[in-house]
Amino acid sequence: MKGIDNEIFLILQQFILHKHLSRQKLERILEIDEIKSYKITESLKRSGLIVEFQSNVFYINPYVHNIISKKLIELELL
Repeated sequence: MKGIDNEIFLILQQFILHKHLSRQKLERILEIDEIKSYKITESLKRSGLIVEFQSNVFYINPYVHNIISKKLIELELL
């Protein structure tokens, strides 16, 4: 989990807290625009950290969920 920006950890925190998020919900939570939410979700998908469940609904990849959770606890974000 080295090399991951703190902003990404805060976004992943929201995915863990909410279980799954649509781009629209992510926009409301983070107060970002549609383009930024698209870039974030596509980047996290390409890196394998999130998975698209339905059209436009995302959740943490189950294979890395425990690793991310432990890191967020270590950073005192959970």
